[in-house]
Amino acid sequence: MPPAPELPERRWRLWQVSAAAAVSVLLVIGLILAGRPANPAGTSLLARTTSVPPFYTQFGASNPASPRTLVIRSTATGAIVASAPVPDAPDWLLPVIMVAAAPGARTFYVAYQAGWGGAASVPDQIWIYRLDVGAPTLTRIKGGRFRGNQAVGELGNMAVSPDGTRLALTVDAAGQPSTDTDTGVANDIVVIDLRTGARTVWQDGLFRPGKTFRIPSVSWTADGRSIVFLAEWCNPDMYYNLCSGTMSGPDGYRDTQVRSLLVTGPGASAGGSLNTGSTLLLTQSRRYPVIETALAGPEPSELYLLVLSGTPGADATWSQVQVDLVSAASRQLLGVEYHAATHQSDEGQAQSVMLASDPGDQHLLLNYRTPQGFATGWIGRGALHVLPGAQSYHDAPMTAW
Repeated sequence: MPPAPELPERRWRLWQVSAAAAVSVLLVIGLILAGRPANPAGTSLLARTTSVPPFYTQFGASNPASPRTLVIRSTATGAIVASAPVPDAPDWLLPVIMVAAAPGARTFYVAYQAGWGGAASVPDQIWIYRLDVGAPTLTRIKGGRFRGNQAVGELGNMAVSPDGTRLALTVDAAGQPSTDTDTGVANDIVVIDLRTGARTVWQDGLFRPGKTFRIPSVSWTADGRSIVFLAEWCNPDMYYNLCSGTMSGPDGYRDTQVRSLLVTGPGASAGGSLNTGSTLLLTQSRRYPVIETALAGPEPSELYLLVLSGTPGADATWSQVQVDLVSAASRQLLGVEYHAATHQSDEGQAQSVMLASDPGDQHLLLNYRTPQGFATGWIGRGALHVLPGAQSYHDAPMTAW
């Protein structure tokens, strides 16, 4: 990978998280492009084949030498209906790290990792902007600039509440004192009130000695009272402070928990420790050996799980991928929304997959890597319906609706 001229080594590592770091951030797999019928072990409960969100957003590779444009596309045709370039900020390096959609998929939020490119030493920051369909101009939100960072290449960790008033995201430190020594690992949850800009932070309490702790996914429950998040522990990577190795063999280490954080209403905490503030819902098990993404389901106590299973290869490629609807109360499988075999591309390129949902947890969006870049599709009746307008970049998928 060619070096970036005139960038400090530590900051350039954040920019360089592409193919190599994506392997450590995500378990690598490939998908057969056509969706298969639901597994007989369960029945798909997503019966919708119409009435999906009207728009979805994409963002290109996080490359300081070639900044990409935030694009909003029509779900039906793939046509670009709005776009916005990277904010004009001289001497600042602004790779995009997260995107999220508001209810109705007509307003989108994008978070940038703001790194100072000048001679002076300036702490990293997070900048968050809003983009509306029909008014393609980026506007920084209230409370949308604060100290913190996140390694480029992480994804699926920003979500808008169902009523559109709050934004939840994961970053490192968030400008608060922390006992964590990692740099750039998203392991703190921040909730921003989009009306006032007030921020609430949950951090610490879940660290394990010698392990990297990160939060790969966050989502809101349908009632808007709680945040469901996936907690992950793994061996640290010596270069990227992320995850090392395949995490599937005898020398690997990977542990995950699905937890719920009550953020509003009776009994809610106004920030604090992730350990005391959250409730354990589910852990990885023989039934769910690798939980790659965990999202709140459409009904109380329901979870969507993106699960990798089957036979793990030496290259960390699992043989099966499945999207399950699970009861957090009983731990029982309620339905299989999607099931497919996995494979590697002809080029042998490491591949990845992620799952996202709309703010009401009614529609699922699946991103997966192909030899030509990332493709995006929505899940319904046990099948994957590929959306027009494939992403041509190869770093990491950043899509929302």
